[in-house]
Amino acid sequence: MFEHWMRRGTSWPAHWLAEMDRFRREMDRTLDRPRTQAEFPPVNVWANADGVMVVAEVPGLAPDAVDISVSGGMLTLRGERKADAETLGTQSRAERARGAFSRTIELPFQIDSAKVEASCRDGLLEVRLPRADSDKPRKITVRGA
Repeated sequence: MFEHWMRRGTSWPAHWLAEMDRFRREMDRTLDRPRTQAEFPPVNVWANADGVMVVAEVPGLAPDAVDISVSGGMLTLRGERKADAETLGTQSRAERARGAFSRTIELPFQIDSAKVEASCRDGLLEVRLPRADSDKPRKITVRGA
């Protein structure tokens, strides 16, 4: 890709050209990844002064099939989507991703990990993460002299 610069007499150092070529190959790999390798599970994250709510789509997973952990301002969701039972015959299309997954979400502030709650209903996992009291903004009263 960058050889035409070399032919035109540009004096780019060889290690720059090699690094740019490596970067191009990496970008090609990243952009060409199949859709099945997209981030799973897809999540929505909301935050307010009191805490964070994370909603993840986990269709077909039992509530106890997802491992949830919180550490150092990060929420991690782990689990495994098993392959469908092949009792209906030969599979002609496979669009549902399967296998182990791990998704880590950076939280906007410190949370109280002892008060984290999670529930799963209709394929939606809701994780409620209350903000740590020590991290909440504190109102300071100004006294007159």
